[in-house]
Amino acid sequence: MTPSAERIPNPMSPKSARRVSKMTVEKIRMSANKYDFFEEIEDSECPEIQQRNEKDIVDKFVKNQRQPSLEVSMTWNTVIFKYFKDQWEEKWKIDCPEMEDVYDEVNGIAQSVCNKDMQKDVKRFITDEKLSICAVVETHIKEKQIKKICELVFGNWNWCSNMKESAKGCRIIIGWNEEDVSVMLVHSTNTGRERKVLWNTLKRYKSIVNDSPWVLMGDWNVSLHIEVHSGGGSCKTSDMIDFQECLNHIEVEDIN
Repeated sequence: MTPSAERIPNPMSPKSARRVSKMTVEKIRMSANKYDFFEEIEDSECPEIQQRNEKDIVDKFVKNQRQPSLEVSMTWNTVIFKYFKDQWEEKWKIDCPEMEDVYDEVNGIAQSVCNKDMQKDVKRFITDEKLSICAVVETHIKEKQIKKICELVFGNWNWCSNMKESAKGCRIIIGWNEEDVSVMLVHSTNTGRERKVLWNTLKRYKSIVNDSPWVLMGDWNVSLHIEVHSGGGSCKTSDMIDFQECLNHIEVEDIN
């Protein structure tokens, strides 16, 4: 075939030209338009449909007796969280301990350490990084849960928390391997005279710790540096000097 020759369309070819009636075009247009309604709903993020979809996801977890991952649970609001708990207990006739008290109604965030996935993540992090001490903050763990969770996360380590000082659940947990490091939690008094008793106690304890790693943390109620001293001034106070001399004697330094 030469370039100037007329090409005859093959009626069996999908690229062949076809004549379409106006009625057919109108039917196609109407058929396409019927989906506009769903597009509008999707764009407006209809709350009812969104909640129904979330409940469908919950139903699948419950049906398979599976707990959601941390990423999934953190996307749930109070309604979905309660729905999961109610459905679980209704179907399996047991409480849902791993998810219990995970949701913090104050800020609307599913808290992490109550979730088993996060517990495993913290434990894995301790192992991978070869840590001898680890602090976890904003845990929101309830008193009845803390012992079980800390035993899972920290194993045979020592641990302590501020459970007694926090009515809405534990905020801070510290775990450490006593074979590798000594840990002391400090809450100093407000007067310089009483703080000197603490400084002398720390100096005596230094002879027990000797050259082993030693971590001291807490509220000292005295500053090391002038720029962070609440009382102002351009020179160090006698309390600040006493504090610095104590730290020099026990051979520790501020890592804040």
